[in-house]
Amino acid sequence: MKSMRINNENSVLLVVDIQTRLSPAMHQPTPVIQANHALIQSARLMNIPVFASEHCAERIGPTVSDLRELLRDDEILAKRHFSCADDAVIMQKLQQLGKQQILVTGMEAHVCVLQTVMGLAGQGFEPVFVADATASRHPDNKALAIQRLRQAGVQVISTEMALFEWMGHADHPAFKEILKLIKSL
Repeated sequence: MKSMRINNENSVLLVVDIQTRLSPAMHQPTPVIQANHALIQSARLMNIPVFASEHCAERIGPTVSDLRELLRDDEILAKRHFSCADDAVIMQKLQQLGKQQILVTGMEAHVCVLQTVMGLAGQGFEPVFVADATASRHPDNKALAIQRLRQAGVQVISTEMALFEWMGHADHPAFKEILKLIKSL
C-alpha cells in the first residue's frame, strides 16, 4: 500500500535539470537552489541516495555549481528525454535501489519535473513533488503543474515537510544540523 508519509529508509532525492543556462531564466531561482541545497545536504546526513539529471548539458550547461559541489560524478545523470522516467539508465539506477518514494525537485516544474513525476508514478514508484524546490519561467506554469499533479493523486510537499518527515523525531542524530539548514531557507 502507498505510504502517505515520507520515510527516509524508502526515499531517493531526484534533482531534475537545475543547470547553469536554464536557472537564470526561471522565476525566482535563488530560493529554489537554496531549497535543493538543503535537501541534498540533509539527504547526505541521513544516507538517502541523491541523483541529479542534466538535460542536454552541452547546450544547457552543467548543474549549477552550488549544487554540483555536493554531488559525486556518478550521481550526475545525462538525459535527452524530458522525463527521467523515459531514460533507461536513470530508471535502472532508481530500480536497483529498491526504494519506492522518489522526491522530485528541479526545473522546469511544468515540463521535465512534471513529466518525470508522472512517468515515475506510471512505473509503480511513489513520486513526491517538492513544490518550493521547483521552478518554471512563469509562475502560472508551475501552478498548473501543481494542480495537475494533485489531480493525478501525487503528493505535493515543501522542503520543510520533507526534512521533518525524513527525520521523524527530534532525537534524530542529524536534527541540529538539519534544523540549521531549515532556518537558513
